[in-house]
Amino acid sequence: MRFAMTTIAILLAPGLASAAPVPRDAWRDPYRRPATPTLRAPARRTVPKAVPRLATPTLRAPAPRTVPKAVPRLATPRTTPPTPRPVMPLPATPPTVDPHSGSQSLYRQQTIPSPRLWHLRLTAQSHNLLVRHASFNPLKVDDLLSQGGLEGGIELHLLPRLMVGAEVGWVGGGFTGVVFGTDSTTVKAHSLRAGVRVGYRLWDSVTPYVRGGFAATWLAARVYTDTQTLGGPAFAPGAYGLAGVEFTIRRSWMRRVFGSKIFTMGLVFEAGWVHLGRFHFDGGKNTDGIVDDYRSGLGRLTLTGATVNAGLVLAF
Repeated sequence: MRFAMTTIAILLAPGLASAAPVPRDAWRDPYRRPATPTLRAPARRTVPKAVPRLATPTLRAPAPRTVPKAVPRLATPRTTPPTPRPVMPLPATPPTVDPHSGSQSLYRQQTIPSPRLWHLRLTAQSHNLLVRHASFNPLKVDDLLSQGGLEGGIELHLLPRLMVGAEVGWVGGGFTGVVFGTDSTTVKAHSLRAGVRVGYRLWDSVTPYVRGGFAATWLAARVYTDTQTLGGPAFAPGAYGLAGVEFTIRRSWMRRVFGSKIFTMGLVFEAGWVHLGRFHFDGGKNTDGIVDDYRSGLGRLTLTGATVNAGLVLAF
């Protein structure tokens, strides 16, 4: 069979030569096993090298330093007495500077002010006396007797916080009113007071205290009716006892505002009992005529009761 096929191919060769060129693969032997394609390995992929990162240094606390303990030395007993050290003489007192002299010294004498052992006080207050006695009813509808007062005193610091002082003052005032619908009244009272005061300073600006003393009061009370005038002047001794608290501005703050802490100011509130006295108003009698004419009077007037005071205080 193979021979027959070769003979046919030789006979047809001239005709096929004049035709289109025959591809190279057409003359291959059909019984020849095709060549196995060569498989090439894929190109090797180049991976860029990683840049090494710089390692962050780790800060460690230094190890604690161990200090060796000192070995106590045994004291060697002395056989000879210690040599005395030379005594250095103290320097002389530095010279002071006289402001009126022309000497220029490097040292200046500093004077430290001594603490003040006393203080002065001035107080202006309003006194509201609630008279709780029936003899005051013919003079006023209500029982309130309002007055004003001025007081001054001196305080001594016996202890760092305890103060004891003496005071004198004047309290006065008056009123006019109408009683029973037709009668008019006029009352004027003036009293001089003297007493003692004991205070304890809790803080620099708060000082509770108690005070008391005696009073001498001059009173003029008159009632004007349609036909006559009753009353007149009278005098009576009395006494008073009060307790209160004083609020003042700190002296360090006064120094910031006024540039000096020699004085301070504040408020004072107090309450207590006041007995101005028992006043006697006699009508008297008229002996000009043949028959004695006895005039009627107000009788006795007692001014006593509780009082509430408030005011301003100035302390030096």
